[in-house]
Amino acid sequence: MYKVIVVDDELMIRKGVSSMINAEIDDFECVECFKDGIDVIEYLQDHDADVVISDIRMINVSGIELAKYIYENKSHIKVILLSGYSDFDFAKAAVKYRVTDYILKPTDFDELKNVFDGIRKEFSDDNGMQERRKFNENIQQLYSYIKENNSKAAHEMIDSLFVEIPRNIGFYIYDLYESLYERLSNHSKIVLKPFDAKDLQTQQDDSKITGIAHNLLDELFAMYNGENDELTELIKKYIDNHFCEDISLQSVAADVALSPVYLSRFFKKNIGANFSDYILSLRMEKAGNMLMQNKKVNDVSIACGFKNSGYFSKVFKNFYNCTPKEYVRKSKK
Repeated sequence: MYKVIVVDDELMIRKGVSSMINAEIDDFECVECFKDGIDVIEYLQDHDADVVISDIRMINVSGIELAKYIYENKSHIKVILLSGYSDFDFAKAAVKYRVTDYILKPTDFDELKNVFDGIRKEFSDDNGMQERRKFNENIQQLYSYIKENNSKAAHEMIDSLFVEIPRNIGFYIYDLYESLYERLSNHSKIVLKPFDAKDLQTQQDDSKITGIAHNLLDELFAMYNGENDELTELIKKYIDNHFCEDISLQSVAADVALSPVYLSRFFKKNIGANFSDYILSLRMEKAGNMLMQNKKVNDVSIACGFKNSGYFSKVFKNFYNCTPKEYVRKSKK
């Protein structure tokens, strides 16, 4: 049974399309429904699917942006876009990201059924589909291990491939590492140093291939961990320069060229706090320092990103368990 995800910000459309798939289309099952593309991207970090049906216009991540993410990270997934707009620019973007079909709303279920008939035929005709899907799953798994800094699991996985894929294993791992490096590069604002896995293609001795594969995997881990340190500093620097503005997870993500979902996870793992908690702590620390320099409460509130001094005082008291004036008085004792 092929897995389908439906994403639309309108509940009735999600229900209608998912019910139609489960009731009338053989070999396909709607396993999840979401109201925004950002939810699908987060889901696909740890799960897989065969088909995504998505509205184009959504609040956080549009259908086109979702199609781009799938094209770059899960290229085996077929994407069908739904739209109430006959827009040539959308159609061009759909072609660019290899979208399977572009259907205008209100959705014609007969047209949608015909699209699924074509996808079913394509799946059945593609003898290498399962192998390609497994290859993409291996990339995703290694990518997850590197993000989690789980070196032990990654090395064990490489060892298992020598049992699962005994023929041309050097070429297989070469392709795997090249794709993995490309994914790491695509999700980084830092320019990664060059990575060369060609030795995997030239060796015939399995024991030597094993050694090369593990050494190169260590190189990828070291590269990513080094990037983490540099990226963490970039994020902190941006926040330190903009904490007095109406800063958001989305604005920081845009500056460091990451998705909001990925940045949220990265932030918590590498900085050790939720984004909102970190911003609050930084603003309160800056506020405390400015108050100790005899700055006026109103000036401090503006300098720390608060438009209303009354609200600032309330937040300050919740954080320090005292008013700004009490804070200064206690600190000077």
